Amino acid sequence: MPCYADTIVRIKHVRRNKKEDARTFSMWAIGAYPVGSEGYEMEMILPIPINPDDRDPDSQAIFKRDEYYSVGGKIVPGSYAGNKRLKMLVSASTSITIDDKVADSNKCPIKVSLVGIPQTMPSEIRHTENSIIELLISDHLLQQHYNYIIKVVFPHISQFKHFKTSVRPHESIIFVIGQLEIIDDEFYVYARELNFVDTFATKKKVHETNNHEITLITTTNTTRSKLLYAHKNTTNNSEDSPENIQSSTSTASEYFESMYQDDPSEDDELPQDV
Repeated sequence: MPCYADTIVRIKHVRRNKKEDARTFSMWAIGAYPVGSEGYEMEMILPIPINPDDRDPDSQAIFKRDEYYSVGGKIVPGSYAGNKRLKMLVSASTSITIDDKVADSNKCPIKVSLVGIPQTMPSEIRHTENSIIELLISDHLLQQHYNYIIKVVFPHISQFKHFKTSVRPHESIIFVIGQLEIIDDEFYVYARELNFVDTFATKKKVHETNNHEITLITTTNTTRSKLLYAHKNTTNNSEDSPENIQSSTSTASEYFESMYQDDPSEDDELPQDV
């Protein structure tokens, strides 16, 4: 049950895999987002065919330092210096141009689609028209298994009234499309679309919203401000929650120092001995 994301990043660090392979190599990079504020970093692994003729120039752009890319792929939690951050296995990378003069206005959020198992019934957030629910996400990435919790915030307006009472913890399967934020080392998603499958019912029914886009209750507030408010008004039951994620702590560690060589971004093409 993966979590897929796409956003725009500026490459801060990049290395190339030194391991020999007959057909492919991989690049490791740190990308800053949102572009403009660059308040967060994401660790990325990009598999690339060695033969240039086998590459798709529209979706397999090779990372270069200080350049901008639209990236998409599966994400799981990573960590660096004791703080959580995202790790992405990139399935699509496209080089883009952003004028430095307008870079501050390009603050592309992380858009995600995910599938998970609810751990609790949705609970209302005080003084708002929103509710929150914890989803358990399970996935495999780079031969490692991950289980982690994402908190999904959604408006309990008319489209979602049935969801609050119909979801079955540990039994339903929930599908979410929204915007992801990291707040105090926890993962939050503000849902733009949400539906679920009741696996325990005689007939499985998919409950979905009438509209693809949900009108926000307070349009003057940003998504992050809504999630910050939800975070402050939600009781943290971390001791009983499967929130102790299993994730790689080797970012920028000896593993990557040994597996990846220095930044090759000054070359358009790779050397023959890759």
